[in-house]
Amino acid sequence: MNIREYLLTFDIIELYDELFKVFENCGQTVTAGRTQFYRFIKEIKATKPILSQGVICTRPCDDDTYDVFVKEPGDDENYSLLFIKWEEILGYSADEESIALCGRLNYAVWVLWEMTWFGFTNKENEAAISDIENDTEDTEDITDLEGYFAALES
Repeated sequence: MNIREYLLTFDIIELYDELFKVFENCGQTVTAGRTQFYRFIKEIKATKPILSQGVICTRPCDDDTYDVFVKEPGDDENYSLLFIKWEEILGYSADEESIALCGRLNYAVWVLWEMTWFGFTNKENEAAISDIENDTEDTEDITDLEGYFAALES
């Protein structure tokens, strides 16, 4: 089952309540309310996922949180969801082992936590990814750090 299908198996109010408990427990201030969350779920429903062979996995951290990452078959690396477009995230498979480890609802909530890191719309997410990519491109041009910092000081 892909992530989109998996997320849509849950009651929206239950997802909202649990996700916002995570935000609160992690000290995050979130200005989004139920209406914005409902629009987020509606956007997920309307998004056509790009199907992939990868799976979204979780592993527990020391502070009662979970690390969420993508695992591609045959690849030893793990990849953060933060820089992946929603249609790609929604096309990955839900990892049964991770679901068994943290529970059905908790797994869904931590995937949503990662998806909403930059906001509750795909537009906000893509804008943040673009900004980060542009910042990265700007810094890749800097090969002479001493000269770069000297120029900034003058």
